Amino acid sequence: MVEKTVIDALKKVMGRDGEIREIETVRTKESLFMNRSRQLVFEFLCRFPCAHFSEIARGLELSTPTARWHLDKLVKAEFLSTKRIGNKIVYYPTGLLDPKYVDIVYFLQKDKARQILNMLFDQGGLAQKDIREALEVNNQTLIWYASRLEEMKLITSLEDGRFKRYYPTNHLLEISEKNKKFVKAFRESILKRPSSSDVISFISSSRDAY
Repeated sequence: MVEKTVIDALKKVMGRDGEIREIETVRTKESLFMNRSRQLVFEFLCRFPCAHFSEIARGLELSTPTARWHLDKLVKAEFLSTKRIGNKIVYYPTGLLDPKYVDIVYFLQKDKARQILNMLFDQGGLAQKDIREALEVNNQTLIWYASRLEEMKLITSLEDGRFKRYYPTNHLLEISEKNKKFVKAFRESILKRPSSSDVISFISSSRDAY
């Protein structure tokens, strides 16, 4: 649901060596994005919003204390927002998503959830047995994922004799369409974010990038 333009915008504000340039130094504070690991954490969440800190640490091969430290810095500076889902706190770039879709985006980080959706978009009307065998999971696991997807209105089901068949809905496409304005505004904020007393503004390595 996050368009490629977001990552393109991030690249525009980075130099060829991958370091984001700062145009104004705040004497009493460290520039947030002069730290390469912090840059990578932020870019990771632009690609995979609503990830838990352990997923971020694992994906970037950072220790969990290091990942937490960088995340706390970015949250404090309001570059990232958080939401508690169950017993986990997930992170996403502030302004990138409509907050009401955070639960759905988080759930779709799960491989099995995405695989089920992909199968149904490719070939709707699959029975539980078809999906279970394709994913090599037991019936209990499939029912759990399918139930969550139905609760989120991403799929629907129909009884067909002794079979239960699943179909995709248009809800995911509707969410993607509705969230486009957030993606566009977020991209523009990256390119044009002004400097302030506590945050270093972004600037591209070449003005032609704008």
